[in-house]
Amino acid sequence: MIETWADEVEDRELLDEAVRGVVAEEFAGHLAAQAGWPAVTDNDRLSLAMGELAMAGIVAREHYTCCMSCGIAEMGREISGLSGVRGYVFYHGQDVERAVAGGGVYLAFGPGELGGEGERGPGGGFRGEGSAGPAVGSGERSLRCCGAGGCRSSGAGTTGSASR
Repeated sequence: MIETWADEVEDRELLDEAVRGVVAEEFAGHLAAQAGWPAVTDNDRLSLAMGELAMAGIVAREHYTCCMSCGIAEMGREISGLSGVRGYVFYHGQDVERAVAGGGVYLAFGPGELGGEGERGPGGGFRGEGSAGPAVGSGERSLRCCGAGGCRSSGAGTTGSASR
């Protein structure tokens, strides 16, 4: 909305005043909503869980890269020089957008042996489930599910909506 105003309003003083009003109103609404939040939110619990995983030798990243394909590739580069990595878990920018819209959080995860270009290494099947919904993986292919019924299967190196 503000970008549109900036293109259409020539009086910068008027624009600044309008922007300040909108920002103040939105911020007040956010503070009012916060008053009803529990002391520990789902976001807090997710961050705590990611921290616990990191302490257990799992490379755990929040809001990591833009998408699944970039996340797997970047994770491969990140863990290639590390020793003692038991595995990885992350969620990316598209997952954050989906969660904000009410669609749950998808977690990408796998074994600690990834190639530098993001190929999945060998690994057995594993299953994890949490308040954000179930997540299932099995080495070469993974099924990521938030529990909302819109499951998508993705294999290593896939692109497009199936790899989100």
